[in-house]
Amino acid sequence: VNGRQALVSEGVSLHTIWHPGHGLTFTAITSFDNAQRRVSGDGDYTPTEYSRSYDKLHPTQVSQEFRLASDPRRRISWIAGAYYFHENLNDSYATATLPPGAVTTPAIIGQPAWAGTHYTQTTDSFALFANTTIHVVKWFQIAGGVRWTHDHLHLDLDSRQALYPVSFAANPANWWNAASVGSGITTIDAYHGARNWSNVSFDVEPQFLIAEHQMLYVRIADGYRSGIFNTQITPNPVNRGGAPLQKAAPVSPETLISYEGGYKGSWFDRRLTLSADGFYSQYNNIQTSWTATDAATKATVLALTNAASGKSYGGEFSFQARPVEDLTLSGNVGVLRTEFTRFAAPAGTTGATNLTGNEFARAPHQTANIAADWDFRTPIGNGSVGT
Repeated sequence: VNGRQALVSEGVSLHTIWHPGHGLTFTAITSFDNAQRRVSGDGDYTPTEYSRSYDKLHPTQVSQEFRLASDPRRRISWIAGAYYFHENLNDSYATATLPPGAVTTPAIIGQPAWAGTHYTQTTDSFALFANTTIHVVKWFQIAGGVRWTHDHLHLDLDSRQALYPVSFAANPANWWNAASVGSGITTIDAYHGARNWSNVSFDVEPQFLIAEHQMLYVRIADGYRSGIFNTQITPNPVNRGGAPLQKAAPVSPETLISYEGGYKGSWFDRRLTLSADGFYSQYNNIQTSWTATDAATKATVLALTNAASGKSYGGEFSFQARPVEDLTLSGNVGVLRTEFTRFAAPAGTTGATNLTGNEFARAPHQTANIAADWDFRTPIGNGSVGT
């Protein structure tokens, strides 16, 4: 079946700035986003149609941020603020194997099947943050910050599977709808609960001003990614109505600590800007998507899980130059190495049982790009061309 995707996205934001006096600046950012996505496609990924998939996703998000900043020209400058984020996420997805006798269903596929999951996940995230820059002496300053975050996630999930024999007599055109399944359906997984996670993160950055518009720096920081729920349910294709191969479960927060050092500077009346840095990061409880094969049923299991720990290191060099008026050249080169330092496969799966030493997914060893932008002016208007 031809894959189809329909996506509608809309949003609005309001950015307000107020100067109450004494060098203070108050900033408020309010935003609302709403999206709907519907995907139907070929679940078997072959030229032969015997398996279908369907997903209908509807997230709604609201966020509010307040910031109060001091005069940045003072010896001690600071920013303090608060942030709130709310999301309501509704998702319904289903998979099916067409019944024998369908035009393109191979005989070896076996009995038809249907499984569907619906869940609503509500997220509320609160944060308080502050950072400061202290100009100690003419050639040295230190910047730092702290952030407290609290995340509350609530999940209501129900996953069901059709019992043998499966039929779609009610309305085959809407096979993903449980009401269109003509056979019995039973609940194989349900999760109705909430989890709370809190974190305090920081960063410290000594800066050495070696010349006008020239700086060396080192930075130590830790990071945090909120916990989440795995909502990818894998039904048991052999024991219909039995416990699924993968159930809904919370996934722990991911944390890291990073060390970075580098140079930033500009030359020739700021016509040339250069930066170079190197970094090393250590990760704990890495959140990653997992694909495996169940040893007993040979079914593919998809899940979001924690990969224990890992590390990354590398460096980057970038530049921006304006050799002539209206022409800007820019580019960067980066190198990256990653490694899981501890990553054991979930129990009951086949294939690799220990992925320690493997690299992170989608982490290229080298990256590079170069761009040119030219601004031009004409009697009828201005424009720009870029590559």
